[in-house]
Amino acid sequence: MDDKSNPKFFVDTCTLLNYTDQLFNSSFRFAISEVTLREIENIKYASYKDEETKYKARKVTRLLVENQDKYDVFLLSDEIYQMIDYLDLDETPDNLIAMSVEYWFEKINPIDFVTDDLCLYNIITQLLPLKTKLGSEVFGSNEKDIYKGYKELYLDDDKLSYFYEHQTENQFDNVLNEYLIIDDIKSNPIDAYRWTNEGYQHLSNRSIKSEVLGTIKPLDIYQSCAFDSINKNEITVLTGKAGVGKTSIPLYFLQSLLEKGKIKKIYIIYHFETLKNAKTLGYIKGDLNTKILNTSSIGGILASKYGDIVQVQRMMQDGVLEIIPTANIRGIELNDCGLLVTESQDIDSYTLKTILQRCGKNVKCCFEGDILEQSDMNCRSIGLDRMIDVFKGFDQFGYIKLKNNYRNPISSLADKM
Repeated sequence: MDDKSNPKFFVDTCTLLNYTDQLFNSSFRFAISEVTLREIENIKYASYKDEETKYKARKVTRLLVENQDKYDVFLLSDEIYQMIDYLDLDETPDNLIAMSVEYWFEKINPIDFVTDDLCLYNIITQLLPLKTKLGSEVFGSNEKDIYKGYKELYLDDDKLSYFYEHQTENQFDNVLNEYLIIDDIKSNPIDAYRWTNEGYQHLSNRSIKSEVLGTIKPLDIYQSCAFDSINKNEITVLTGKAGVGKTSIPLYFLQSLLEKGKIKKIYIIYHFETLKNAKTLGYIKGDLNTKILNTSSIGGILASKYGDIVQVQRMMQDGVLEIIPTANIRGIELNDCGLLVTESQDIDSYTLKTILQRCGKNVKCCFEGDILEQSDMNCRSIGLDRMIDVFKGFDQFGYIKLKNNYRNPISSLADKM
């Protein structure tokens, strides 16, 4: 093959589904795995897939038949399975695709890999020395297909007038408890509403007051949505990079509830090891609480919020604060309390489900994490993604993807690394 006939990208199933038009209308060729063809065929008839995804799969199938000169199909060989065995990986579709890309890169010609699957992205970037990109980096943002807990749009004067006069109509197909953020002509957010069973409900710019922690106010409209969700819903998920407020906001709110007597205790669950592969904390002088505060990041985080570690220890001794590693959640019954689950992006679906099953009456649940920072190389399951996908539209669930970093300029710069 000459350079022009060589595929420019090796793409996975998600990329093929999400960027179909860009791929088939481009001037370059692309490569896919045999695994992707099987997955596309399965999606077309899968009962667990929504109709939009099934439609995408049918469209891809038609275009693959009509444009066979646009792509190459990499067939699985014995070498691929030998690579799987050598690296001690499971024969999952993601791992088979990853090894196919590695083989192509080493044996056929160097090629960039493009994926819209975060699990597969982590496998490739952490396991293999390949140049890997997200679909949005190559083909542009596909934001309309990503659930962020809100829809953000600009309305001209006529549309804005119609919206204000017909707020009981679900004009923008929001799911229950999803927010509508209205921008001005320069894309600056100016107003926000939450879709309810009665219509769009305007957000008030409320603050959270705590005698111990002080008072915080929302710094932008996305934080206003987070304040509203935690106040209104039993379960709220907040995601975003460092410095967006995803830990501070729920902690202030739960502390406020504790001081008002609306809950009796705050539980903080942090990810030390996954439930199925739990290990002991190791030998450190002191009791379990001392080990927890000195062997995990949660001790430093709480000390920075409460002023010092002594205040944290005092609350634990008084029985109003308890820190639990995910490995220790079995057998615990949670009632009349606030629950904050930190670093949720690293917790698999099995463990998240177990945490939720521990919740009894009068429990305010908050989960925080950064979905783009899953550190589990094998990606057994991206639990937080799964949780958001399953719970969205539930009448006591809210999710907000926070955007703006308020920590310091260096932290914002680090996000670009």
